[in-house]
Amino acid sequence: FVTNEPDPRNTANAITDLAATSESAGTVNLTFGAPSGAAAVVLQQSEDGTEFTDTDVAIENTATSAEVSGVKAGKAYFRLKVNGGDKNGYSNIATVTVS
Repeated sequence: FVTNEPDPRNTANAITDLAATSESAGTVNLTFGAPSGAAAVVLQQSEDGTEFTDTDVAIENTATSAEVSGVKAGKAYFRLKVNGGDKNGYSNIATVTVS
């Protein structure tokens, strides 16, 4: 498998509790279970819920939240890409409407 990509052999415990809220224009707050032991955690964003791209938001493997700014108005979709550790795999997709 590719570095910084989830190991496809072990995705049974991927994060399933990713949630997104937006309380101010252009800002999204995310909460999730800590991806402990992960070698890399990447936040991905999509405008359509199918084509995801990596963001520049830094997420440590002990984090349980993240904030994304500069999100354009409308629906936004987020997921976590976790490489290694207890939560290896792609998380659920969190959808939020941004003003």
